[in-house]
Amino acid sequence: MKRAVSTGPRRAVLVFGLFGAILYAPPSQPAAVEPVLRTFRHPDGKEFIGWVLGDEFVVFYETAEGFSIAQNAAGFWCYARLGADGRLEASEYLVGEAIPDAVIAEKHRRHAPHVMQDLQQRREAHYPSAQ
Repeated sequence: MKRAVSTGPRRAVLVFGLFGAILYAPPSQPAAVEPVLRTFRHPDGKEFIGWVLGDEFVVFYETAEGFSIAQNAAGFWCYARLGADGRLEASEYLVGEAIPDAVIAEKHRRHAPHVMQDLQQRREAHYPSAQ
């Protein structure tokens, strides 16, 4: 005849231990994404190499040559331009089909300063001790 094993005390220790670990865990801090070189794919299967940069509040994508890119509504990657709201948006020029120097004046484009400032304020509000 098998003896029943009591799990009550073990379960209580586990629950209180997990609760204590969560309660006393240090607060998380924002962290930048290490620039990652990866393969991007258009919906038609064409591929190109590009960078992923940023943090949990804003992510930027660039071609390997440093031209900012954005995905359009159809899922194609296009060279980025500033939209009316100051945010980067997809232009009509597809990566791999247009010559970037002819359609985009500068590399490493970012959102307009007021947008970047708003993102910084959100970051600081979310992580007040990281200032």
